[in-house]
Amino acid sequence: MAHHDRPSQPPLAASFGRTRWSIIATMRDEPANGEALTVLARQYWFPVYACVRRQGHEAPAAFALVAGFFAALAVRLRRDPPARERRFRHYLIERLQEYLAAGSRVSTDTVTAPFPQDELERRFAALGKVTHDPYAAFDRDYADELLAQALRRLGAEARQGGHTALFESLLPLLSVDPAPGQLDAIARASGGQPLAVATALKRLRQRFRELIDEELARTVDDEAALREERHALLAALTRGSP
Repeated sequence: MAHHDRPSQPPLAASFGRTRWSIIATMRDEPANGEALTVLARQYWFPVYACVRRQGHEAPAAFALVAGFFAALAVRLRRDPPARERRFRHYLIERLQEYLAAGSRVSTDTVTAPFPQDELERRFAALGKVTHDPYAAFDRDYADELLAQALRRLGAEARQGGHTALFESLLPLLSVDPAPGQLDAIARASGGQPLAVATALKRLRQRFRELIDEELARTVDDEAALREERHALLAALTRGSP
């Protein structure tokens, strides 16, 4: 998985050019199901779905409620966008709580889900129970979704470079040290050398960190805010579940 095999990427600073706030600003001039709403829905759909499920809604009802919520959110964002200094995910969960408290039912105005219901359910089941408040749980689910998006991009790059098998072998080692002899076994299975496999793992981890930063950069406006979001991401992930 050589460095030169992956597609060229823009500098991280370029990611600040299309943040959540600039996306929201374009919604006023887009149709109901335009690109901006599609981008927001893909980033936040799973955390919203998990939040709705935790509040007692069964899977089919939750799936429909989330679709209706994003349609209502789009109307709200076009009419009254939030202040830029707020974290958008905190604004989002407040609007969701209002939507659910109002007794919203399945709406004829909905947004197409970016993920199938069975995938959302599989991921929700893997979360387990949580004991912290809805905001903390939402932060954790958001962090998980951000990592999942970075991981999907990492896998796509591996496929594009023709390294799918090696990527899948190294995937369990992204955040843990290999056991003694594990890299040797991967090298034998892939027909490579242990040193080359160790180098590929190092580059894979580095690229994963870069992709996480790129995903985070799309939620903030500058480097200072990016550093804060890195800390918030780590705090959400380490808060964990019982």
